[in-house]
Amino acid sequence: MKIQELADKMGLTIHTIRFYEKEGLLDDRHVRRESNNYRNYSDEAVERLKLIKKFQSIGCSLAGFGYASKHGDILHFQR
Repeated sequence: MKIQELADKMGLTIHTIRFYEKEGLLDDRHVRRESNNYRNYSDEAVERLKLIKKFQSIGCSLAGFGYASKHGDILHFQR
């Protein structure tokens, strides 16, 4: 799906999604570039963004999310 569709679906802005991508919170599992250089977001991106929003709702920072996801501790929040 394109970024606008993802933004609408998740209630986020395009700027926020691009920021998450820039910060490494969305990676090549979540977004791929098409031949025309447009971003194409997977269903995994939706799940990842839901997880980020859940993490933030309990008062954790994006830096904490990034650290936890890089070290495998994020699995505890998916349940």
